[in-house]
Amino acid sequence: MKTRNLMKNIVESVKQPEIKDKLILIIIGLFLYLPFLGNVNLFDWDEANFAEAAREMIVTGDYLRVQINYHPFWEKPPLFFWMQVISMKVFGINEFAARFVNALCGIFTLLAVYIAGTRIVNRRFGMLWAFGFIGTILPLALFRSGIIDPVFNLFIFIGLLLLFEGFQKETRKKKTLFFTAGLAVGFAVLTKGPVAFLIVMFCIGVYWASGRFKKLATLGNGVLFVSSVALVSFIFYGIETLVHGSWFLEEFIKYHLRLLGSSEAGHGRPFYFHFIVLLLGCFPVSILAMPALFSFKEKQTKENDFKKWMLVTFWVVLILFSIVKTKTILYSSMTYFPLTFLATWCIYKISEENLIWKRWMSIMLYSIASIWSTLFIIFPFLMRNRENIIPLIKDSFAAAAIAMPSQWSGFEGIPAIGFILAVGTATYFYSRKKVIKGTYSLLSINAVTVFIILLIFLGRIENHTQRTIIDFYKSKAGKEYYVKCLYKTYTDLFYTKKLPLKNKNAYSRDWLLTGPIDKPAFFITHTKRANKYIKKYNLTRLYDKGGYTFLIREIP
Repeated sequence: MKTRNLMKNIVESVKQPEIKDKLILIIIGLFLYLPFLGNVNLFDWDEANFAEAAREMIVTGDYLRVQINYHPFWEKPPLFFWMQVISMKVFGINEFAARFVNALCGIFTLLAVYIAGTRIVNRRFGMLWAFGFIGTILPLALFRSGIIDPVFNLFIFIGLLLLFEGFQKETRKKKTLFFTAGLAVGFAVLTKGPVAFLIVMFCIGVYWASGRFKKLATLGNGVLFVSSVALVSFIFYGIETLVHGSWFLEEFIKYHLRLLGSSEAGHGRPFYFHFIVLLLGCFPVSILAMPALFSFKEKQTKENDFKKWMLVTFWVVLILFSIVKTKTILYSSMTYFPLTFLATWCIYKISEENLIWKRWMSIMLYSIASIWSTLFIIFPFLMRNRENIIPLIKDSFAAAAIAMPSQWSGFEGIPAIGFILAVGTATYFYSRKKVIKGTYSLLSINAVTVFIILLIFLGRIENHTQRTIIDFYKSKAGKEYYVKCLYKTYTDLFYTKKLPLKNKNAYSRDWLLTGPIDKPAFFITHTKRANKYIKKYNLTRLYDKGGYTFLIREIP
């Protein structure tokens, strides 16, 4: 009887609209983010870097200090690596485990924006906002990766959402909201660093100024928020300093200041870099959001206040990381939250006939869909006939990489027609004033298109980039050799399953090249630099493949 009642209650709860919506989002997330997650090797640098940090925690049993090559690694705090460690404990040390954290994060993100949209507007808005993430190119790709930013961004968004609720006059339990907002931002700090706190404080400052400096919170609630951030941050930074001294913290701060003031690791880009990334990479929501990007003046309602909060977040993040010297595609990924919200807001207003669908929006959608479709359709044909392209390439490494054998039929890009189909279907519905149905069609077809393209292209592209060297690393895993790459990489550590070295000299590249080594040492470098190393260190060339040269130094 009890079991029957329990089942009846579960069935009844599932029938509730919000529970039903959440189950739909979870199923979609499982379909988009989990399948074939481990089919492709980890990509340098970030995926391999982070997975290696987690692997070394497991190998050493030291879960407090982040290490790379068994030396302290001060660039990132440990929370994301702790998550990967748990995943690796469950699924093993492999690509699937390294990426599973973000797949899970993707599902939580869909639920978070659905809940936020439902509370601020209604269920319909929340569901459409979640589909904004589902059907946008870059968010979908990042949730299938092993990088830090999706988790980092989700914590910041939760913190911003709770702060916004705390700013509302009618809100009760303000202390709880500010305290939990601080916890969320603290976890963001523990994921990637103090830039999380910097972003949030800039957003608060700009939002406060836009409201003509009207009081947002009491001093006590502000102190509670900052104290909560500090409390969580102390879990790592404080304990690390107490246990190991201040060296790690000093290097960590120096590194992040260097990122702000100079181009790091070849990631220097022009000021407009992130604008282009978002326009093309966040298709189609980048176009749907455009009518809202500059409209700050709205009637005073909670919905419009949140819209302003999202606008502030978008422009703060975009301008901040456009000013910063070091730029990667990932740095503007926090804008995905406000951008998808603003796109949803525009579509929602158009459906209520408070805004008008403009012809230029259709032109923009078709234009960017055509760019993506053309690129993906042409690329396989070029690779199919790459013997005609290679003589035109001046860079010897790129030419050798493209020449690597790989199965390109020339038709791999056909699914990219889905981008055009998505826009065509949407504009058909828009012309009949079925805006919500048109947007769901646009985002759904786009999601399936991106998913299929990722599955088809990533493995083939890897054949021309890193598969050669990773296969070599795997062949040496667990054997009595030294393996050292002569350029910056993390794949050599992860795929050789490197263990702590008894001979501390063996961590030194110079010692491996010139010292009294006790076992053979293999080296990998780009072919165009190989002769320099061969002549200088008397190394033996094994073979060249894919733009790489494989060398050996025997025991003297």
